[in-house]
Amino acid sequence: MKKLLLLLGAILVISFISADSMNVELPLGSEFSSGDPIVFKVNLYDSQNKLMEGDILVEIKDSEKRTSEKTVKANQLTTLQLNENTASGQGVITAKYEELQPAIEFFYIGSKELAQFELEKDTLKITNVGNTPYSRTIKITIGDTTRDKEISLDIGKSITYKLIAPEGVYNIKVTDGKTSLTRGNVELT
Repeated sequence: MKKLLLLLGAILVISFISADSMNVELPLGSEFSSGDPIVFKVNLYDSQNKLMEGDILVEIKDSEKRTSEKTVKANQLTTLQLNENTASGQGVITAKYEELQPAIEFFYIGSKELAQFELEKDTLKITNVGNTPYSRTIKITIGDTTRDKEISLDIGKSITYKLIAPEGVYNIKVTDGKTSLTRGNVELT
């Protein structure tokens, strides 16, 4: 009977071991670019500082407080893909588990000033596909003539231009020095 009580007592003690603390690790560093994967791990510890299993709710916010949530396994590397338009600046990972104080880790998302150029017949569309306001000088070449155009676009915004030249067929090039679009045999009037 004593052995049975001791065994029951040991089982009760083991079953009451609960999580005592946790932390978030960024093993590959804390600087990322939009579109990159964030690799992290949430470690969950008991009162004797031993790793424990558990499902952790993780919330990731970018500098504009846009949020994504994911449930992850404790003590395992996890990858979360950042969107191409994830805002530049400081982000934060918050891990929550039951009644524990949340674990917080900060990271940095670098600026990506990037435009996309599209040409449909005689219409040029420029879209900011980066994660920061886009402000650059665009060079538009129609045949042998080049003109500069100052562009300022907020994140996700677009502007269109109608390309005009004497009636004919032209080679067109649009560039900001980083991104370029080249088209041949474009008919303009």
